[in-house]
Amino acid sequence: MQEGKFARALPFDKELLGSNRAKLGDRNIFVKNIPKNINNPMELEKHFGNFCKHGSIKSAKISINKDHKSNGYGFVLVSDPRDVEEIIAGSDNKNEMVPLKFAPKDKRDFVKAYNNVYVKNIPPTWTEEDLNNTFKEFGEITSAFIVRNSKGDFVVKSENEEEKKEKTAFGFVCYGKRGDDNYGRECAAKAVDKLHGLKIDDEHTLYVKPALTKNERDQEKKKDMLRYKNSKKRCNLYVKNFPPPTTKEELEQLFAKYGEIESIRLN
Repeated sequence: MQEGKFARALPFDKELLGSNRAKLGDRNIFVKNIPKNINNPMELEKHFGNFCKHGSIKSAKISINKDHKSNGYGFVLVSDPRDVEEIIAGSDNKNEMVPLKFAPKDKRDFVKAYNNVYVKNIPPTWTEEDLNNTFKEFGEITSAFIVRNSKGDFVVKSENEEEKKEKTAFGFVCYGKRGDDNYGRECAAKAVDKLHGLKIDDEHTLYVKPALTKNERDQEKKKDMLRYKNSKKRCNLYVKNFPPPTTKEELEQLFAKYGEIESIRLN
């Protein structure tokens, strides 16, 4: 402890790694109503340790703000998942700290709310009326338009000349109702869920996703690129014991029949 601020130190334990979510999930307890004068995790460990019948407390943590004052909640991790129910059942006094089974939120729950929808792969024969008729099933539309240039032609978002010849277009649909912010978001979410991947004809399948700002699109591209690179890391093969005269071309010929090869390096 230094200057009245508690430090938290634990022996290294692979089971406590954040990447080990599968094992931590059923042994983690969320604790609310922690008195603000309690900021020492040892008090949590001492209090809830009395209810453990099958194992012990492996870790205890109290959430604190930048001034090292308690936020009134924390977490307790037990060694045996059976003790989660023991602790919850044993702490039924409304005047004391309340333990609850920890339920981590899906990252998708944190996606930014939206009421504007981006649509692409729109057939060249479509008008704004067609777009509106397709999306109005899911709620009141404040605007629906297809992006065109000054000549009234479709603006195609592609650098590929062959794709441009297809003359598919993109546009936007916005939902809303005066005085109800949640209405438009709910309608947009339904439209994305029901219409994304809708086959219009043999050549056009709608792409329907939340409309993003330029900055948000750039962030999504970076995430996609990172996911792509990470997936490639799991596809690397280490090959040894082949004859020294072997060339890259010979290795490529040997392995190409199992899939596309991105690169080969000889050491």
